[in-house]
Amino acid sequence: MRATEGSEAISRIRKLTRDCEACPERSEGSAFATSTCLLAMTYTFMQLNIKATNLELTSNIKDYVQKKMDMLDKYLGKLKVISAHFEVSQTTNHHQKGEIFCAEANLIVNGDLLRVEKTEKDVYKAIDKVKTHLEQAIKKYKDKKIDRKKQKQKLGAMA
Repeated sequence: MRATEGSEAISRIRKLTRDCEACPERSEGSAFATSTCLLAMTYTFMQLNIKATNLELTSNIKDYVQKKMDMLDKYLGKLKVISAHFEVSQTTNHHQKGEIFCAEANLIVNGDLLRVEKTEKDVYKAIDKVKTHLEQAIKKYKDKKIDRKKQKQKLGAMA
């Protein structure tokens, strides 16, 4: 973990504890929330690896990717993300005019790989499309898991 990533995580935790100060579950004079306060205790951060190929990874692009991937936390819910990789690249296809950018996201969730790759003329549009399609992939994955669980319950009830 780089120093900037660690400081970003610390600032997120500080924000959570500030939000938690108004919580009635917080103990008097304590710097941390009590064990019954779920706000500061259950929040986990997705460890995201960002890579750039044939392109300089600027802080604007890195922050934009981080912001978009953080938005996926609400769709993930209780799913455990084992690994998250995001790659932004500039393709070198000589048959197309102009710059063509590619964005790719790989999430390993509970041992299953969710992968999305999109190509656009603008790097930010490519990142947005990856985020949108990754939302759909997560929803589809969760629906599939729920359907399998219901199917097992039906088979168990028949026996």
